[in-house]
Amino acid sequence: MAASCNYDQKVHWVAKLGAFAGSVLSLSWFFAGWRQVHEAPTAANWLLLATGVLVTAFLVTLQGYWIYFDEKAKGSLRKRIDFYERIHNALNAKAKAAACCADEGMSDTDG
Repeated sequence: MAASCNYDQKVHWVAKLGAFAGSVLSLSWFFAGWRQVHEAPTAANWLLLATGVLVTAFLVTLQGYWIYFDEKAKGSLRKRIDFYERIHNALNAKAKAAACCADEGMSDTDG
């Protein structure tokens, strides 16, 4: 069941809230890193800036992915985004492979 290709799987609100809070926190890391790099360009300050950029980009992309498939499930999607479709297809392929292996393991023990 986990490997189904339907788009009506909902993301729990706690995960959405956590991703939003993480985005806000990582955006503050970006601004703090930007300010500190301009004051003193040390390795630690560059690391803070890079962490802020990467974590913010990841979390915003994740939220975009969730919104994309929520809209697709509702039938109100206006534009197809291939990037999100490729991610979804890759995740479905991994889930199908895991489900297939789990099913094979269970059938061996049934006797």
